[in-house]
Amino acid sequence: MSLGTKNLLAVLFVLPLVGQSSNRTNQQRAELPNKHVDPAISDLKAKALEGDAISQRQLGIRYSIGDGVKEDQREAMRWFALAAEQGDLTAQTGLGLGYYTGTGARQDITEAIKWLTKAAVGGDDYAQYLLGKTFAEGQGQVQNDAEAVKWFRLASEQGNANAQSELGHAYWLGKGIEQNYLLAAQLLGVAAEKGITRAQFVLSFLYAKGNGVPQNDSEAAKWMRKVAETGAASAQNFLGTMYLNGTGLPRDFFEAVKWYRKSAEQGDPDGQCNLAGCYDKGEGVTQDFKESTRWRKKAANQGNIRAQVLLGLAYLMGRGTPQDYSEAYVWLSLGVANGDKNAATFRDDAAKKLTPQALNLAQARARKLHQDIREKIEKK
Repeated sequence: MSLGTKNLLAVLFVLPLVGQSSNRTNQQRAELPNKHVDPAISDLKAKALEGDAISQRQLGIRYSIGDGVKEDQREAMRWFALAAEQGDLTAQTGLGLGYYTGTGARQDITEAIKWLTKAAVGGDDYAQYLLGKTFAEGQGQVQNDAEAVKWFRLASEQGNANAQSELGHAYWLGKGIEQNYLLAAQLLGVAAEKGITRAQFVLSFLYAKGNGVPQNDSEAAKWMRKVAETGAASAQNFLGTMYLNGTGLPRDFFEAVKWYRKSAEQGDPDGQCNLAGCYDKGEGVTQDFKESTRWRKKAANQGNIRAQVLLGLAYLMGRGTPQDYSEAYVWLSLGVANGDKNAATFRDDAAKKLTPQALNLAQARARKLHQDIREKIEKK
């Protein structure tokens, strides 16, 4: 779960405010720090020290963002803990999140689950969403898709956009619940309109395939563009392909290259491989086999099968790189090992050009490179 943050308030309040309604919307959002109307810090501290849970929570918030006091995540956690012990749901969520991310306290997943569960059972929609994520990803407890769906549904019913997105995703894949494209599209559509990029990304695919919604390439492109514009590399790659093929958008090789490059420069192997293809064909750029090989090599080293095979062929033919039968054998072998059986013929052609000793070295290098790439992917 990507929840790492140095600011608990950013997760507890700022993120839920972006396209997401909440059971905190009226009372607790009104309590967000306002330098012009909030009571003085000294008065707030006095009430907090007297045991007022709302003041304790507000003080925790102030320390979390450094509003009126020096930012201090440990102090924020201390005040959240006092308010949480009195049953304040938002403070319980903040405390759980702090323990989960190790923000302001030593990371303690067990303690995090304890407080998130208290807040979720108490009805806090954001805690319900986070608890659902822990079950979905097996973080701190046994992975359980059905239990994840339960908590996503509870949060979703309160209007939590992130939970609506996750529940829609579960319906789309049939994880923890019977697959239902119609319900998936409905939930993802609501979350997408609220600005949840994960929902927008999947909704684009639903429109492209006509799953749960009428097939509509223009709608697919619209939603993919929204995600691409946030900087998501995979969406940038897909948008590039839409421009390349004229799917839902006017065909435009220059736009295709622009989006492929954005994706490729972020390290996305598919974007790198597709940008290489544009350099191969001279589509949207001046034809340049050396540049094609450079990008294809980046993708191949990340496990992209198509890039591995095409890189092997480039070495075999000496296109964009000096001819090298050993390197051709290595990369074509990786392509075969990763599932492209058609590359076997070309691999065997490369092998025929090698001496027995050179072939043995190439085979050893292929095995090691295959293992190294697989380990690199597993670490991501």
